[in-house]
Amino acid sequence: MKSHFQTMAAYAEWANRQVYADATVLSDEERRRDVGVYFKSLFATLSHLLQSDRAWSFLLQGGTLADMKLPAPADTFEGLSAARFAQDTAFTTWVDSLSEDWFGRPFSFVSGLGQWKGHAYHGTHASTLTHVLNHGTHHRGQAHAALTILGVTEPNALDILVKGFHSI
Repeated sequence: MKSHFQTMAAYAEWANRQVYADATVLSDEERRRDVGVYFKSLFATLSHLLQSDRAWSFLLQGGTLADMKLPAPADTFEGLSAARFAQDTAFTTWVDSLSEDWFGRPFSFVSGLGQWKGHAYHGTHASTLTHVLNHGTHHRGQAHAALTILGVTEPNALDILVKGFHSI
């Protein structure tokens, strides 16, 4: 199971770099334009994904909602990019450090946000980590759509097989 999550973490890091590379050709105004995706703009979508990854990483590493103090969201694309790449490096390093038995351990969580506030979740570390990685794929898809709407003619492909992640 560990090798699967190492592959998925490496894929997420690679896919994030593809999206950010495409976004560099846009102006700040374009990245912040409401293009009709869930979080409105490309910038807001990428910000949400980074903050979510930070939060889930904290919780999966044993933190609690009461103790969570995330860094403020970046207010520039350069700051967002630097924070994204640092988060990805830390995340893949962390996944590499996990023991095989960690994935089967129970994980419980009670949400404190929005429509899910008070909702209790009980699963395993593996099922929760699957959610985190799937959440990233979901929002990178929205970012990819935003790039297309903003006129990036051929955004980089995000298909996992494009890069040659064959161990899954």
